[in-house]
Amino acid sequence: MNKPARIIPRTSRAKHARQWQQALSGAVDSPAELDRRLGLAPRPAAGAARDFRVRVPEAFLDRIRPGDPDDPLLRQVFPDPREDAVQPGYSTDPLAEQEAMAVPGLLQKYPGRALLTLTGACAIHCRYCFRRHFPYAEASPRGARWQAVLDHLRAHPDVEEIILSGGDPLTLADAGWPPVSPTSRPCRTCSACACIPAPRWYCPSGSHRRC
Repeated sequence: MNKPARIIPRTSRAKHARQWQQALSGAVDSPAELDRRLGLAPRPAAGAARDFRVRVPEAFLDRIRPGDPDDPLLRQVFPDPREDAVQPGYSTDPLAEQEAMAVPGLLQKYPGRALLTLTGACAIHCRYCFRRHFPYAEASPRGARWQAVLDHLRAHPDVEEIILSGGDPLTLADAGWPPVSPTSRPCRTCSACACIPAPRWYCPSGSHRRC
């Protein structure tokens, strides 16, 4: 009797980890390379590309129409010279997130919910990113600062949900994830890693347990 074929082959976690990490490391990281790959004449890029670099995964690049400088997906990731213009009333912190930072890396803007900025890294750099100027180095909850996060959550039992964000938390290796805390809160992960060729389909052990 023939065995039924597997529709989705199994992949070990170790092999899968190598795949998504390799996919991230192979992202296109310059405006000139974007134009070359898409068959476009070289164009001037925004000076802002030096501060917020281009990062385009191959799988996203494959969805952009070659030869079309106005393709919406390309405009999402190509640095526009208009980014350098000074606009009256413009703020590098449009959502006032630094004002909402209870302790480094923990934002609390709404009742019953808090957000952790675990990393500044992301699988793709969208030009409209509202955290492109976020001070990740000073606002990281990791390492020695993690205890301050736990102390704050214990002191605020009204926080019923914790959002794991960044950047993109799924760009972190397993060892870079915060330990599971004893404060009994459900966690939710915000990620764009599905746009890379070998999307990360798992979270590190314990990350979605109650924390």
